[in-house]
Amino acid sequence: MIELSQLMVGDQGKIYQIADDLEVKRRLLDLGFTKGSQVECVLSSSFGGPFAYKIKNSVVAIRRGDARKILVERVLG
Repeated sequence: MIELSQLMVGDQGKIYQIADDLEVKRRLLDLGFTKGSQVECVLSSSFGGPFAYKIKNSVVAIRRGDARKILVERVLG
């Protein structure tokens, strides 16, 4: 398992776990980041900027700190 923030542009992963921070977890769940969902990194900003991920036919940008709270299993695709 790796943190979602460790995926490079074009890499895909399957969400395994989201951290127990209830406020952040609720927001991520509302955005579609649910256990078992497949996600693809489409943008990785440098210098601590946000990441963008394709999930459930949408592109969602999230903060680097939030991406670190999601564990994924890398998917070869």
